[in-house]
Amino acid sequence: MVKLTNGLGVNAIARQTGLARKTVRKYLERGLEVPVHGTREPEECLATEHRTYPVDRLSS
Repeated sequence: MVKLTNGLGVNAIARQTGLARKTVRKYLERGLEVPVHGTREPEECLATEHRTYPVDRLSS
């Protein structure tokens, strides 16, 4: 068994994470890089364009 990441082997990592051994091995071979996610631009609320309708209906 190959010892990886803090002395844990593939089997130990698989048991702790609940993943299959092949999956653990695949990700370890790719490297342990943290995924980088960018910030999202705020989206316009769908109700914005219809916000005046209920106010107009209640005021008439």
